Amino acid sequence: MNSAIQFAGDLVGRFDPDNPVNLTLFFAWLVVFVFTFTGVWRARWRWVRLICYLVNQAASFIMLQAGVLTLAIIYGRWREAAATALLTLVISLWFFRDPAPPAKERKGQGGTVQGGTVSRRATD
Repeated sequence: MNSAIQFAGDLVGRFDPDNPVNLTLFFAWLVVFVFTFTGVWRARWRWVRLICYLVNQAASFIMLQAGVLTLAIIYGRWREAAATALLTLVISLWFFRDPAPPAKERKGQGGTVQGGTVSRRATD
């Protein structure tokens, strides 16, 4: 009888939005989701975007299965969730701050562009 009561208590505890494990999982998911979403959007290399996309989709699928619990945590802790998402967005925007590929030699009109400076050749 005690094991049945303990099992029922553990089952209810898993669906409690204020459970520390659920809160930790939610905020870890939020950080991973926002960071990888920004990586898909701003990463320089295609392979980094692909990895970020795959991690983002895996994290989204995992949290989709616990959707009601996720909505309960967001409803109860929206300020903390918004602050975490904003902080993660700022950090990931800094991490992926340059979406353009590195400047290589490109042919310009009348010269070669190297790192933002134009060098004129004496071939004119």
